[in-house]
Amino acid sequence: MLLWYAIYRDKPQEAPHTEERAPHAAVFARFEDAARLGMHNGRGVIGMWLIDGSAEQGDVIKCYGLAPLKINARYDAYLARRYAIN
Repeated sequence: MLLWYAIYRDKPQEAPHTEERAPHAAVFARFEDAARLGMHNGRGVIGMWLIDGSAEQGDVIKCYGLAPLKINARYDAYLARRYAIN
């Protein structure tokens, strides 16, 4: 299951989330569309991220726009692990 967090333009102090149970590829496609349009659920967004709820570390696997520093750090760590060259 993926957790989709969004920071909306009209309420930037909040970051509600939804549980996404669709196949990851479908969620990723919707996420990319939302990032391209700057809209999610019919509302303007300034930041969004996806967390893999099934991963032990709760990996941040996609990130767009403004996000809390700890989210950006977790996303950077995920990318470093994923693309590490041994």
